[in-house]
Amino acid sequence: MLQYILVLLVIVLVVSAQRIKSKKLPKLHEEIKTQFSYIPFIGHAHHFFGSSEDRMNRLKELAYQAYKNKHGIVNVWLGNTLYYGISDPEAAKLLLKSYLDKGPLSRLAHHLIGDGSIFSSVDTWRHRRRILCHATASKHTNNFMEIFERNSNVLVQQLARVAGKGDVSCFDFVYSCSLNSSCETEFGECVQENSEHTFRQAFIEYYNNLSVRPFQFWLHNDAVYRWMPVYRKQVKARNIIHDFVTKLIQRRKNALKSTHQENHKLIYFDAKGNNKTESYTELLMKYSGGDKGYSDTELLEESLMMLMASTDTSTIAICFTLILLSQYRDVQEKIYKEIHSVVGDSGRITLNDINKLEYLDAVIKESLRLYPPVPVIIRYSDKDFELPSGLQVCKGDHLVIHIWGIHRNPQYWGKDAEEFQPERFLNVTPQQLYAFIPFSYGTRNCAGVRHAMIFLKTTLANIIHKYHIEPPTSYECENPLRVKFVVTMKHVHDYKLQMRSRV
Repeated sequence: MLQYILVLLVIVLVVSAQRIKSKKLPKLHEEIKTQFSYIPFIGHAHHFFGSSEDRMNRLKELAYQAYKNKHGIVNVWLGNTLYYGISDPEAAKLLLKSYLDKGPLSRLAHHLIGDGSIFSSVDTWRHRRRILCHATASKHTNNFMEIFERNSNVLVQQLARVAGKGDVSCFDFVYSCSLNSSCETEFGECVQENSEHTFRQAFIEYYNNLSVRPFQFWLHNDAVYRWMPVYRKQVKARNIIHDFVTKLIQRRKNALKSTHQENHKLIYFDAKGNNKTESYTELLMKYSGGDKGYSDTELLEESLMMLMASTDTSTIAICFTLILLSQYRDVQEKIYKEIHSVVGDSGRITLNDINKLEYLDAVIKESLRLYPPVPVIIRYSDKDFELPSGLQVCKGDHLVIHIWGIHRNPQYWGKDAEEFQPERFLNVTPQQLYAFIPFSYGTRNCAGVRHAMIFLKTTLANIIHKYHIEPPTSYECENPLRVKFVVTMKHVHDYKLQMRSRV
């Protein structure tokens, strides 16, 4: 009973604050108000109730509404908080460069990753970003090619079990490959199947619950949220995730106690005594100051952040690309011919080969344009700022950079913005590149872009080299694909397709 009284009290306070704030809004903001119906007390939040697909559909609608005004922006109230959805790339890039704070909404993720760089305060991020950039530099990332190649070949072998046997979801297969590749690059080892399954289930449950909370403004307050039954589920899932990563870090630290040191460079060895590349965990420890660097908590936060960011988003990007290729067989065959011309019959892909796969690169970018794994990102304004369109962003405003909307903005991508056309990235214009931000933009963008692209190209090249990707029979393929919002963007039909061996 007490939990419902607390929720009611929060709603009353929210409404009072909302009425005061709404009266202060400049008239200019009337031009960008959403067409969604407004209800006192909750604003427009009721439009985001329902399923994860419903929430993604509402986000899409906000983008389409934004296209209709000169600002490319639309506002929406969630309780007493006003959010600006930005679908104009010029405005988005200016705001991403001007504002680095991700605001109160990002704090909802602190329960899981603490001060991990993605959602940390600006001061914490500045310090950790420098370390992260050193760790993810090309000279280190390039050394992981052998790991990506080996794990993608394991994936190809696993897919043989389901090839030619009707519809199958490719997600679990790709996720396992992505997770093992991430664990090897971060901790120097693969994970066992049972622990992988437990981690994945906890991760999925946590993300599903987390994706609802931003739209339930009455649960933004941590004191209220802790009274909710879902909070206990989140604690349980978080503990499983933390335990999984902590054990991997500890095993890597134990291995380093007996490591060889060469000019103060940490090197670890496999069971046969072969020299292996430094893992990200070792690099984070080294660049943060060695024994005087990251604490156990800081190392957990950064390692967890890297693991979750690389595993889930890479899996989603690969799976969406495969779904698109199942529908566009001509594109798929062009990729196959390019791979065969570069790699030959051996099938072994090198880093030099990856750089030559230009059409595959264009296909991946077009897939990321249409189906960015992270469809929206957030910022919080700490100062007044006037956009070129004349719209005034005020200190304390909440900004939602609508990547999905920017990537489909017809003003930049043309009338065929909704169509899958990989060739556009072979002759991409500066204006279009300006409107392509799947890895965010500015100094707070994704530090692992090169890591991601090498992994995506290696894995997709190996799959396409061995298999025909064909449409499913269990559902009707649609354009655009049906998608849902669960923090990241995923396929409603769970990435089901058919595979057939090319041999």
